[in-house]
Amino acid sequence: MAKSHCTCYLAVTAKKIEIVNSYDEAKKLTHKKKGGKIKGFSTHQEAKDAISKYKKEVTRQSKKLKQKRNNYEFSSPWVQDCSHYLVEAKSITLICKLGTGGHGSAIKSLGFDTHIIETSKGATPALMNLELGYAALKLADNHIKQGADTVEIIGLNVSVGNTLNNFAPNWKANNWLNSAGKTPANLELVQSVFELYERIKGKVTLGAKQAVKANTDDLPF
Repeated sequence: MAKSHCTCYLAVTAKKIEIVNSYDEAKKLTHKKKGGKIKGFSTHQEAKDAISKYKKEVTRQSKKLKQKRNNYEFSSPWVQDCSHYLVEAKSITLICKLGTGGHGSAIKSLGFDTHIIETSKGATPALMNLELGYAALKLADNHIKQGADTVEIIGLNVSVGNTLNNFAPNWKANNWLNSAGKTPANLELVQSVFELYERIKGKVTLGAKQAVKANTDDLPF
């Protein structure tokens, strides 16, 4: 194996760039870290001169990652990871808008970004409402984990609130069967949304977009 002529190294991560004197030390600083990489140099001055280059590279990669995360694309009605959002306000408002005409639904987090929610292919309006509600609850959960005391979700169809507060509890008590003894439509998604809502509902309020009269317990989905 050829002997390395490097006398110092840049330990590069998404959060920090440091000059160190050994490869092992650089490896400790970058191992399993986001954006972690190691670059060797012959002199300390070369390493120092290269810092600005790698800072620009880290900034560029960070912007690309943020853009990808803002464009939520669904192949199924699950929301992608939202762990990159930081909460400064203690009260968060999420404004939901159901997509029409082939456009994805959207959630605007006041003071943060707007998120485009691509729903399942061929989804009915009712299913689109439920997927939008799930996406909003996922974002609310993340805000709460980051320190928010309350999250208000507005713009959802009233059928989402009816399902979570009225229908789902009854279905669960009846072994996830409706009053006719049948399995409710989209049950797997309903169960996931309901489980999340039950966990965070003490800090979440749902605002309906419009009133919808329910004639049966199967109407929402």
